[in-house]
Amino acid sequence: MDTIPALDLTSKRCRQIRNAPLGFIGDLSKSLFGTATQEDVQKIVDKVNRMIAAGRGLQSDLIAHERHFESYMSLSSRKMANMERFINRTVGGMTSIQRNIHSFENMTELRIHALEQSTEGIFKMLLEAAEINQYLSDLQAGLDHVAAGIMPYQLIKPADISSVMDRLEDTLKKAGSPLRILQRDPAFYYGSATFLANIVGGRDIPLII
Repeated sequence: MDTIPALDLTSKRCRQIRNAPLGFIGDLSKSLFGTATQEDVQKIVDKVNRMIAAGRGLQSDLIAHERHFESYMSLSSRKMANMERFINRTVGGMTSIQRNIHSFENMTELRIHALEQSTEGIFKMLLEAAEINQYLSDLQAGLDHVAAGIMPYQLIKPADISSVMDRLEDTLKKAGSPLRILQRDPAFYYGSATFLANIVGGRDIPLII
């Protein structure tokens, strides 16, 4: 027993040993073996209470974190649902816009086709109006020529004059008439009177018709 050194409980080193983490184990062993004092028991109670309080705090923190997580998940779920509805509305809007564009294109094509038909009809009407105006102008000029005693070339074409002369000669030959046409050029008759000739004694005697 003399070999065990005595400890000075008031020294700094002993205070450090007494305050070390293993002190709690020593206090607990004292209580188990019945050597603990009231102070030792109170220390154990205080430490147990602190552990319980720490556990309750940890539990409270866990519950708060769980609530925060549930709130976050609920908020995220609502945001995702809103995003999905927004995407669906956007897709629906784009589909509607696309349908409207197709409808507008179809209407535009129909209007262009109708405009082309109208333009073609107007062009034909303009051509017909131009022809009518030309015909009226020719008729007016022809009437003016007739009034002046001149054959109207606007109303009687050279081919018509040639055809008439051919038929007239045929008629004269069939009738045995000595009359014949001296001037065969249709242009002659637009500015001159019509001449026929009667063959008498081998001479051509012109006759004015």
